[in-house]
Amino acid sequence: MARRNPLVILSPGASQQPRHPEPWRQPGREDPSGAKPRVQPQIHRQIRFCSGLLATLALMMDNASKVKVLYIAGTGRSGSTLLANILGQIDGFFDGGEIRYLWQRGILEDRLCGCGLVFSECPMWTTILKEAGIDNDRDSAERQVANLHALTRVRNLPAVYLKHYWPSSRTPTDELIEVTPPLAKLYTAIKTVTNCDVIIDSSKLPTYAHLLSKFANIDLYVVHLLRDPQAAAYSWVTHKAKPDMPGSLAIDQYRVGSSGRQFEMERLSSAKSALLWDLWHVVAETACQRNVQGYMALKYEDFVAQPQAAVTRILEMLGEQSRPLDMFTGDTSAELHATHSVAGNPDRLKHGQVELRQDDRWRTKMATSDRATVGLITAPFLAHFDYPRQPRLSPVEAPEEAHFPRSDTKAVGSSLENESGLTRSVLRVGRHINWIRDQGLSRIVEEDRLDPIERASTAFTKWQWRRQHVGESPGAVPIWIVGAQRSGTNMILRGLEALPEIEVRNENDRQAFDRFRLRDDSGIARLIAGSAHKFILFKPLCDSQRIDHLLDDIGFGGKAIWAYRNYQDRARSAVAKFGAANWRILRDIAAGNADGSWQGERISDETLALVKGFDFDTLSEFDAAALFWYVRNVLYFELALDERPDVRLVSYDDFVDDADQVMQGVCRFVDIPYSPNLIAHVGQRHDSSRTELPLNDQIRDLCDSLQRHLDAAIAFAPAG
Repeated sequence: MARRNPLVILSPGASQQPRHPEPWRQPGREDPSGAKPRVQPQIHRQIRFCSGLLATLALMMDNASKVKVLYIAGTGRSGSTLLANILGQIDGFFDGGEIRYLWQRGILEDRLCGCGLVFSECPMWTTILKEAGIDNDRDSAERQVANLHALTRVRNLPAVYLKHYWPSSRTPTDELIEVTPPLAKLYTAIKTVTNCDVIIDSSKLPTYAHLLSKFANIDLYVVHLLRDPQAAAYSWVTHKAKPDMPGSLAIDQYRVGSSGRQFEMERLSSAKSALLWDLWHVVAETACQRNVQGYMALKYEDFVAQPQAAVTRILEMLGEQSRPLDMFTGDTSAELHATHSVAGNPDRLKHGQVELRQDDRWRTKMATSDRATVGLITAPFLAHFDYPRQPRLSPVEAPEEAHFPRSDTKAVGSSLENESGLTRSVLRVGRHINWIRDQGLSRIVEEDRLDPIERASTAFTKWQWRRQHVGESPGAVPIWIVGAQRSGTNMILRGLEALPEIEVRNENDRQAFDRFRLRDDSGIARLIAGSAHKFILFKPLCDSQRIDHLLDDIGFGGKAIWAYRNYQDRARSAVAKFGAANWRILRDIAAGNADGSWQGERISDETLALVKGFDFDTLSEFDAAALFWYVRNVLYFELALDERPDVRLVSYDDFVDDADQVMQGVCRFVDIPYSPNLIAHVGQRHDSSRTELPLNDQIRDLCDSLQRHLDAAIAFAPAG
């Protein structure tokens, strides 16, 4: 059977002719049958081929005219400047910094470009503005700043978030998109002038990313950069110079202005930074995945640990994985050259060899109150973003992590007694949450006496005692339990509280205490004189340095119990509950900045000179907790309390090892009857086999010496 000619479509009933030319197909001849074959001319095929080629070329031209923008979304103080700076070293990549602020910080404020020149003198940005047709007069710039502010303000975040789930909803971005043509032209001009393939924009705001996704000339890719909220909050409260401002004071190689003023970056409270962390990251995760070409989440901690792997992931998302990573000089080191970042963290001005490493100063320097605040506010989202809840250091497991370089800043809110009202209550709740997480719920129930059955039983027995002694002369003998915090004073208090004839006023009693300090002497005297019990017990740990005054001036025949504990166990317990509070207050005492603090009261000249002799840059929080143990317990001898018959020294460790003997001695000292019920709550608490803390040698020697002195004072004390 003859093969069909694919270029000839035969009429019905017609047969296929041989491939050689038929006479009737020659010019001027017709088919004898009268049938005219429907021949598709060759030109038709050529027209179709050319049309397809033109369409392909048009698509290629359209793609070539589009701008590929890599947007870094997240919150401030999350390492976006460092990431952008490193990506800007890749051939074909242009680091524009926080381009959203070009009109404010570039045109209006004329800050430094990343190249080191002021914005108005940078030839790169001058050419880009000219190419984009952007006026650099103040009126035009101020209008654009106002437009961008209206588009990207925080109050628009909920609308942008809802847009992800209800695409038909309207946002402020939709309403004002027509007033932003200079913005769309700017990115095209950057690509034209720099001949780059990828523009890096580290503006971070999720609302601004939502705005860029509206432009037809932009192919948007998003890196959602996250950082531990505790680390970010600590960075927000620290002081950081802003040397790119006109007239700012030089810090390193930065210019010196005639005014000599030092500008600082904006600082946020821990609460505000934590709220922004929640809001921005939740919105960024949803809004930044809509109308974009690619999206990936990246933790700052993973980036600095393995920067090359992180950058490779970003390049794969962009389809630029063939780009060489010549900037890396080691696993975690890179050589950085100047970029043309228009705005961002001042670190964008630093060039040369850089070492990428974790900034973990917050673990030892961040205020406990700040940590509690951040932990409470961000708790609902930590697990979602794969962050642990309030991680803590273990000096025994990782002794090398016990030492960190000193922060150049003073953390805000060092202790609960410095706060007031609702703030103190919230921080106290946060501290207890951390304590429960570390030590378990049973410890907090025991320590704060939250067991309702035990409290009701104790209250009932005391009520019965008062009924049985109605009509007796009012007035009580005060018992003062003092010493350093975390020294076992609660265990002694709980034992004595079991006696019905003792009324207890601990540090949470508002009639006796104000922010953990005893109220004025006259008020305390009235409480003692008006008590319906035989004894009234106070635990004024923050007034331990005044115990001789309390015994002599308030009177009523009072007696004092000074409790102490092994300094290493005390340091562990103090750091677990209070973080770096001891480190901060001792640093302030050494610097002369602790006026009015109870920790600095009645410190001898010798002890003060000793504290000033330490370099707190090299001390860990455990060093400081042990040194604080020394500063507080040396008062026992400096105040000559060892010579007073109305003061008894009690070792917590002895109490745990032989509670019966120690409690009998306490009862004889106070002159109250002993009962085994007084030690029913005592259990094994310390572990003598625990690994020693990696402490400063001088501090260890000081504490060892004082520990021996205290132990000897107990050994030679009268039995009663």
